[in-house]
Amino acid sequence: MKKIVQIIILFTILSVTTSCDQLEDIIPFSHDLENTIIIEPISTVGNMLEITSEISATNITTTLNDYNTQENLVDQIYLKNCTLEINSPSDGDFSFLEAIAIYIQVEGLPAKKIAWSEAIPNTNGFELITTEEDIKDYLFQDNYSLYIAAQNDEITTSTYYITIRTNLEINAQFIGD
Repeated sequence: MKKIVQIIILFTILSVTTSCDQLEDIIPFSHDLENTIIIEPISTVGNMLEITSEISATNITTTLNDYNTQENLVDQIYLKNCTLEINSPSDGDFSFLEAIAIYIQVEGLPAKKIAWSEAIPNTNGFELITTEEDIKDYLFQDNYSLYIAAQNDEITTSTYYITIRTNLEINAQFIGD
């Protein structure tokens, strides 16, 4: 009987220490997204501009695989930063905008405000204030788009091509060796 108990204990120890799928502590890592929006010339002041980006893939599964984790092991995803940069016109700046808000949209969920600014600098790029809310439900979808609501305070005669760069922090457990 003593021999059987020793074998069971040895088997239990071996199976626990040689498992390839042990969960490790939560680690943070980044995932970047980039979108481009186009703002056509604006002929009047005080307009509420409403722009939707093209539908884009989140590619979150690839990033999770790169970090040896999966969706069910993600604790939270939040937006670390969001920047806007004018690509064209080359001499363009954001002086024509008074305020801006960016929302993430996915099928089956309400649009969620993720970044905004009510004090826009007269530069060709700047960082927005970002939400501290968990947005993992939005990023686990295959595709997303961004909805932009902006208030202009100047007319423009050029078409503006603007890049929106977002850096997400993902907190997840990873599967250790």
